[in-house]
Amino acid sequence: MEPPNPPGGHGHPSRSGPNKQRPGDLLTPSATESSGESDPVITVLSARYRAAWPQLRPRPFEWSQTALPTPVEKRRGEIEWQARRILREHRLFNDNGYDDVELIHQQMASQPCTSVPTIAINVPWSEDKKRLWESAIQGIAVELYKMYKDSDFNYEDIHIDMQSPELTQTIYYGPVNRESLCRTWDTIREIVYQRLESFKATAGCMTSICLFNYGLQDIDNNPPTIYIAVDYKSSEIGWSQVVNDIKSNISRHNREWAGVNMHIEHNVGMNYGYDYLEPTSDEINNEDAKKNKFVTGDYQQIIKPGDEFGAETYIVRSDGVKETAGVGTIGCFVEIKTKNNPTWTRYALTNYHTVRSALPGFRLELVGDETKPAPPELNSDCWRVDLEGYFPTHNAQPVSFGSPSRTRHNFTLGYLKNSIKEDNQVIEDLKVKLQTAKSNRSTQKTIERLQESIQKARSQGQQKDAFFNDGKHVLGTLFAASGYKRRASHGSFKMRLDWALINVHGNRQGPNILPSGEAWERKYPGRHLAQPTRTFDESLQRQSNPFGPGFNSLVFKVGGTTGLTIGKYHRTKSSCTMAEDAHVKRFMAKDYESTEYVVQPVLMDSDGQLKFCAHGDSGSVVFDRDGGVLGLFFRGSKPRNSADAGYGHHSVLKGGYNGDSGS
Repeated sequence: MEPPNPPGGHGHPSRSGPNKQRPGDLLTPSATESSGESDPVITVLSARYRAAWPQLRPRPFEWSQTALPTPVEKRRGEIEWQARRILREHRLFNDNGYDDVELIHQQMASQPCTSVPTIAINVPWSEDKKRLWESAIQGIAVELYKMYKDSDFNYEDIHIDMQSPELTQTIYYGPVNRESLCRTWDTIREIVYQRLESFKATAGCMTSICLFNYGLQDIDNNPPTIYIAVDYKSSEIGWSQVVNDIKSNISRHNREWAGVNMHIEHNVGMNYGYDYLEPTSDEINNEDAKKNKFVTGDYQQIIKPGDEFGAETYIVRSDGVKETAGVGTIGCFVEIKTKNNPTWTRYALTNYHTVRSALPGFRLELVGDETKPAPPELNSDCWRVDLEGYFPTHNAQPVSFGSPSRTRHNFTLGYLKNSIKEDNQVIEDLKVKLQTAKSNRSTQKTIERLQESIQKARSQGQQKDAFFNDGKHVLGTLFAASGYKRRASHGSFKMRLDWALINVHGNRQGPNILPSGEAWERKYPGRHLAQPTRTFDESLQRQSNPFGPGFNSLVFKVGGTTGLTIGKYHRTKSSCTMAEDAHVKRFMAKDYESTEYVVQPVLMDSDGQLKFCAHGDSGSVVFDRDGGVLGLFFRGSKPRNSADAGYGHHSVLKGGYNGDSGS
């Protein structure tokens, strides 16, 4: 089926080239007959499920708000028509016979400066179509050259990106429980990591290796898939070779793995979030931001598991912008004694990476339009604690911590201020309306209601500001921390130790009480069988069930951002690394990569979200149905296009949780 004539009366384009096309030949650019001048050399970059020109930019992409350049917008219809024509000549279209082609302004995620006009194409991929894909892209690029060769616009400023539906469709994934695969997964996972390290395209880039049933909505019938995430240093062009090598090695090791799928993607996991000193209007108007950062009611003096906190400082980013120091979650309170202090003393337990911003030398940098941790200043307090850990006699001088954090406090005051401003504007508009109307009681009542709302917001803001100004938010100081190099041995593999203890002022210490049944019902209404009924209003306990093969209970968490959440345990563990601690890798040799448990969200909550973890939850305690402590959540990751909000990793507590007599 031939596409209709292009819009704008351009007519049917002629097929250039001195030679007639013979059946079975690939269609490739050739010399232009009319002028005799040669077409440009078009080098297409190909990867698994994807090909692009002139660059193969890392996914994911976003639509840019920027308008297309005028020379592109004027010929948009013609460009899309030519792309469709060439795709049909190559017999590249979807199962329904249609091709998915659109000329859009596209940018790399959270990087507006990377926005370029892009011909986005979505068609099925297979290994034997690779040359057809490349030829089609070459043909489209040559058409662009012909369109703009006599103008001031550079045809290379329009990108072409062809992807298969495998990279754009919604992904569903879940745990693999096939006995033969679970039994040998730890060995296979090590082979996968070793092979990744042997290729230039993936060496030093792995962020996660997992085993999932991965694919369509019927998760249990999805094929077992080795899911590999790498950072953005990894070149996608080399992935096909890596996949083929890994498949060959694991099938040679164990024939059970011969038919297992593999998927590689760029994914560095959830970023530990930072915010500007003053929230932007876009952030204030974002419903998710309001839900996660706005503090309703009075600030609380007593701290309990699941409360958020942050360092009492601001960080000047690498570009000079002042930002808050980020947030973490109080996991629980523990009691310890040392040789120097034989008295049992109570401390708050959280992750180490949530307290790093309190250490001098901690740095932030701008990546795209996101703020991310940068390697600390060489030989600074932060650098040394990353390598050595922190202990009471350490000469580092961290700042204190506060709860609520300055991030939440600034957002809350900014939100209230914005509400007052908007309400005042509505009142002014209504007053103008009253002057032009004879009488309108409903309008007057609306004005009075808004005035009451303004007064209430002002009162809230004043009370919250007073709480901070009086120093009531100050939580305490760092007592001890693991740093980044420590690992706990579990059999043949090593797990991350990522912990910190905060010496919390006595008047702020609360009990280790878990949430009430009412709180769980608000979050997961009607899901009584899934709720941890034995933990309602009870204290955290020492772990009673071994967390490992055979453990099949749901697990639970109380995070500073997501609040109460329910997850399911994956029997197979994951290999992972963290971008924040890459600078310590050269000091750790083979111990840098760690092996971690995987917990995936299992139930939709009252907001319609399938979520176990999010930014700001790091440090929250993960517990079982009896309230037994399993570890601390420290990192999350969301597979590209997944239907849920991502899975979480939790670290172990060396020696376990011994309870808290003070609770």
